[in-house]
Amino acid sequence: MPNIKATVTPSSRLLVTNYAVGGTAGSIQLNNLFDVDATNLANGAMLIYKENQGVGKWTATTELDSEETVLEGGTF
Repeated sequence: MPNIKATVTPSSRLLVTNYAVGGTAGSIQLNNLFDVDATNLANGAMLIYKENQGVGKWTATTELDSEETVLEGGTF
């Protein structure tokens, strides 16, 4: 596929209908996603959505430290 170059003026509206990341899906890593903080990644960690100063991110953690967290285990 050829490279496509364009100039967009501020008054124009741009709609992206297709986007591809180079390489294979295996080359994308969790910590490369803009809304994921994987700095505390550890064995047994899980991703928990946390909001910090108005910015929400999925954060790797091994502790459930929020009073708002409710674990629903289903019906047995």
